[in-house]
Amino acid sequence: MKKILLCFFVFALIAIPVVSNDVIQDLNNKICPVMGGKASSSNTIIHDGVKVHFCCPGCDKTFSSNPEKYLKKLVWIHDGVKYITKEKLKSLIKAEKNLVIIDVLSAESFKKHHVKGAINIPFGTLKSKIDSIVPDKKTPIVTYCANYHCKASTKAAKLLLEKGYKEVYDYKGGIAEWSKYISDSTEKK
Repeated sequence: MKKILLCFFVFALIAIPVVSNDVIQDLNNKICPVMGGKASSSNTIIHDGVKVHFCCPGCDKTFSSNPEKYLKKLVWIHDGVKYITKEKLKSLIKAEKNLVIIDVLSAESFKKHHVKGAINIPFGTLKSKIDSIVPDKKTPIVTYCANYHCKASTKAAKLLLEKGYKEVYDYKGGIAEWSKYISDSTEKK
């Protein structure tokens, strides 16, 4: 019995720092953002174009009553890339002083609209420019492009991971979702 408890204690010490505050969902490991337990494939909803998995029908109702509370911690992982929601991006902007947000669209697009504080490195130039712009591989980086259908930010996130950057996120909603969020929040004021 002591051996089992010791093994559990060691596992808990190792697992806790890895999990952090984020709720990770990937194709094989669906976690309920409300309860934190294993989610099923049958209890899902689509929120802002993103499929969210829950452990039970009650959790989707709890989530729906206050989605921002749960979405700011939610991260999806697929092929090594961490995908985030606009709520998670907002929380990263508030929490991470050295966060680098990269708009991988054209300079013309960047001039029209961009996330406040973002820098523009079009995808075609990212590989040659990133090391001089962000030399510290531990710097948290968020990539984004036009919208959920645009693949440039995902390609950029994969490129950054290949170059050794440790904390890379892809904001799939892109400037289309962010602009709508800014417009909606400005209208409410």
